[in-house]
Amino acid sequence: MRVGILLLVAAALLLLWLVVGWRGGVDPRNYEAEYAVAAVYETATGRRVVEVARWVMGVGEENYTEFRRLTAMSEYTLYAATERGRVYTAMCVPDGGCGPSSGPSLPLDLKLSPFIKLPPGGTEAGPCEHLGWRGVVYRYKGVAVSLPHAASMSRDLDVCIWRGVVLWMRAQGPNDTLWINATYLRPYDKSRYWQILNIVKKYSR
Repeated sequence: MRVGILLLVAAALLLLWLVVGWRGGVDPRNYEAEYAVAAVYETATGRRVVEVARWVMGVGEENYTEFRRLTAMSEYTLYAATERGRVYTAMCVPDGGCGPSSGPSLPLDLKLSPFIKLPPGGTEAGPCEHLGWRGVVYRYKGVAVSLPHAASMSRDLDVCIWRGVVLWMRAQGPNDTLWINATYLRPYDKSRYWQILNIVKKYSR
């Protein structure tokens, strides 16, 4: 009888851990996220919001990125994937084909890595919730932020993080605010990884 009760308790704890820690089947060590990148400008005539890019990123044993710049006259897609410790990158433009990217500067990493690397020194600034996940906001003052379409700049940065996964980022500059919001979190997509790896290995130098 005691063994049966212990088994029921263990099963209940396992179920609770699965619901709380692995919501929706998302493993925070092995996942895919899509982010919407937008710039918000405050002007004398009001607020202007420009959708800059859509960014799909996979994190797992190997990582991958597909960063689609959306603004007119400057559309491109930057791909990146890792393989055995090496990062391959390539860039494609509409009706212009693909080729090697020339030192991509992707979000929030001045070392030219196509994956998020937050700067050190953030301080906790309270709770946050996004897409049903509850995380913690970390705040950074005057850190360098770089995107594929913009040079490095100093900004104040707020980041909502759930179990190491970035749910949203807000980078405040003197003239605009960059918002990078997750639109979904789901399990790591191995087929997408192989597709991107094939592209970048074909066109990388």
